[in-house]
Amino acid sequence: MSETLYRKHRPQFFKEIIGQEHIKITLQSEIESDKTAHAYLFSGPRGIGKTTMARIFAKSINCKNKKDKTFEPCNECQSCVSITEGNNLDLIEIDAASNRGINEIRELRERIKYAPSNSKYKVFIIDEVHMLTIEAFNALLKTLEEPPQHAVFILATTELHKLPVTIISRCERFDFKVVDIEKLRAHLKNICIKEKIKVSDNVIEKIARYSQGYVRDSLSMLGQVLALAEKNEVDDDSASLVMPKSDFQLIVDLIDNIISEKFDFAIRNLSILVTDGINLRYFTEELINYLRKVLLVKISGASEKYFFDIEKDIEEKIIVQAGKLDLETWHGILKEFYDVFEYLDNDGFKQLPLEMAVISIKNKFFDENNNQGNDDSPPTIKNDSNIQKEDQDSVKKNDKSPHFKKSGGDKIVNKKAKTTVTKDIDVSVEDVIKIWPQLLINLKDYNHSLSAFVKVGHPLQIKGNRLNLGFKFQFHLDRILQDESKRIVEDILESLLNAQLIIGCELDSNYEKNHEKMVSSLYKEKGENDSVIDNLIQNFGGEVVS
Repeated sequence: MSETLYRKHRPQFFKEIIGQEHIKITLQSEIESDKTAHAYLFSGPRGIGKTTMARIFAKSINCKNKKDKTFEPCNECQSCVSITEGNNLDLIEIDAASNRGINEIRELRERIKYAPSNSKYKVFIIDEVHMLTIEAFNALLKTLEEPPQHAVFILATTELHKLPVTIISRCERFDFKVVDIEKLRAHLKNICIKEKIKVSDNVIEKIARYSQGYVRDSLSMLGQVLALAEKNEVDDDSASLVMPKSDFQLIVDLIDNIISEKFDFAIRNLSILVTDGINLRYFTEELINYLRKVLLVKISGASEKYFFDIEKDIEEKIIVQAGKLDLETWHGILKEFYDVFEYLDNDGFKQLPLEMAVISIKNKFFDENNNQGNDDSPPTIKNDSNIQKEDQDSVKKNDKSPHFKKSGGDKIVNKKAKTTVTKDIDVSVEDVIKIWPQLLINLKDYNHSLSAFVKVGHPLQIKGNRLNLGFKFQFHLDRILQDESKRIVEDILESLLNAQLIIGCELDSNYEKNHEKMVSSLYKEKGENDSVIDNLIQNFGGEVVS
């Protein structure tokens, strides 16, 4: 029987372990100085080298030929060879998933009393230690606290949070991380060279990304690909037969249809998923992951760390799609799909929860007329390049609001062109705070989204004719400073204050304090029955301060 790749190419030296540099350096230093601990805790995801690291560590501390001030095992002495072959009497590996009771731990406590048969240390590796029962943990506790001088414990777990704090505190803890895609790619290529089979860089790239940094998963997939080799070569077409089909293209099509307002096609996309027998729960997990990446790109720009698990063409698509809608809309779309995720387990509904999410997205974020009571006008997309499209029959609820008209394309402009004024004007920050609720009401007549963004800000200071607004987050600031948004806010301020102000924005280091101060001012200004300001104060989420 042939050996699987992850067993055949399991590292035998510290230098062969991929990644985990922060752990290797510490353990190597302890071995060099002969100051090893009696108990270690290795935590982290599956298949990234916890057990491998434990075995190499056991080899090194028991190596017969290891020289002083060195850390690598020789892999030639009887101790090293027996550990490699899995028959060393002084290395005891216990699977806690199948030996989880108090009786097994009692047996371990009896075995630990006896000195090593042919080594310096007797090493106990307890894998999946989180599976032990509470009684078993209690029985292990005293042994971990005061073990014999010849005993070393290495506990490994994928679910650290399930371990009692009393166990964790008695161990040196090391947190393993998923492997960097670049390092994993190089590792896979090196194995192909050792196996003397040619595999294209494209296939290796896909395997590395799809495995998401899990080494064992990547080697399992590579093993399937290498099994298709003909004349020591695997072409891309053959590799595609065994490589998992990505759901990302299906997701791209669904999101494209939502962006383009082709909701009938979006519903059809979901029906195809059921027809093709695709697991809807898994698909929705991938969809949520995809939308999360879109949101992260929207907030902080494209970054390699967001795309380590997807292919280059999908990465480019995410960046393009992110620019087509504003942050608020993307957040809403993600929330809609996230909220229906828990209902996908019911076989009677199948794709219905996802279809309801699509309809909800249409009503809330694309058909603005649902919010404005005008069902005859076409739906509107909120996007970055055109954040405001005014209905031709929109009604002005307040006589003080400025009068706008369409010009050229869809952009909204003021009938009267604004002239930049540099001299001081007779308007104070307090004056702006007084009309702030009315500003938000007037803004909502034109754009609900813009009103919501302005609402989380507050007036900071006025210099000359420039009004600086303070915000907590950069993306709020960026939205207000877009040309159309800035123009609308300035025009409404002019109509309310009878003065031309130029809007500026900045991140406020004292945001919480200044925001509460404005809320307090609003509270003092309101009358007894002023429900509008009451609602605004409640929405601000602030507290009234004296």
